[in-house]
Amino acid sequence: MIPVKRVTEETVGLSRYLLAAVLIRGANDGAAIGLVLLAVSVYGGVAAGGVLAGALTLPHVVGPLIGRLLDRGRDSRRTLALGFVTYAVALGSAAMLLGRAPLAVVVAVVLVAGCAGPLFGGGLSSRLSSRRAIALDTGTWGVATIAGPAAAGLLAVHAGPLTAVLILCATALASAVVTLTLPALETSGGGSKSRGVLRLFLGDRQLKRVAWCFVFAGLGTGIFPVAAPLLSTAVQHSPGSGGLLLTAYGAGSLIGSLLVAARPPTGPPLRRAGWCLAAMGLFLVGAAAAPEYELALVAFGLVGLVNGPFLAAAMEACRQNARRLTSVLRSSSPLRA
Repeated sequence: MIPVKRVTEETVGLSRYLLAAVLIRGANDGAAIGLVLLAVSVYGGVAAGGVLAGALTLPHVVGPLIGRLLDRGRDSRRTLALGFVTYAVALGSAAMLLGRAPLAVVVAVVLVAGCAGPLFGGGLSSRLSSRRAIALDTGTWGVATIAGPAAAGLLAVHAGPLTAVLILCATALASAVVTLTLPALETSGGGSKSRGVLRLFLGDRQLKRVAWCFVFAGLGTGIFPVAAPLLSTAVQHSPGSGGLLLTAYGAGSLIGSLLVAARPPTGPPLRRAGWCLAAMGLFLVGAAAAPEYELALVAFGLVGLVNGPFLAAAMEACRQNARRLTSVLRSSSPLRA
């Protein structure tokens, strides 16, 4: 029998983790919308906002380097919290500089904020091990996609887009505080081990497939903050109606994640991720070709509904193969017991 005290500690730790994840991911999802709205208010168009939203997501390609930082650190909580603080400060600085400094300078500062992006996903999720926790973690993306853009839109209307972005920065700082209260994890990190795992990763076909799954999914969903307002305009609705499309996507993702948590699917996770990715692609094509706003709304919801199981399957595949690679590394090490 598992001691009650241990169960309670694990539950509290998971609750704090989910809170930190929702706060930082919600702040990031809202920030993309907030930057677009702020750019529109300053420049009168969405072009600059699209550049800023892209700058916020582009640095996600440095994910492997961020992973090495987490592996080297003795306490991943401090690394994560420092990344969240850096994100908040850089994002707030960019918002304050917009319209007061050249756009190139603002883009450079946003790029700095975006470098913390990988910590919001794989960085945080690396602390999880059980399938239930991973499934619940994917649900935080749905909550964040609903709450973040909605908060950004409402705050922009009632308090102004600059205030909206600054409040989202404060939310990121709150996530950093919560992250520092998470239970400590045992680490056997070291630079040589991290480099060894990275070499094995680059030579492993299964993990490469997982990485490509995330790349293709990101190419589709990463343009949502800019594409949703434009799509709303194309179907004779106001640009602000794009926020409802994102809300439908987030709600669908949350429902899909909860279904996976309630009844975990069986079968190879990488195969499940592939089927989910194909379905997401079809629904995205349907959204782009939708002749009416209501059909686009349904299509966005279906993309989210499949995105929840996709994230759970892709993360499960990544962790399974990562554990296998780590086992191979340990068995080949001259320092093994």
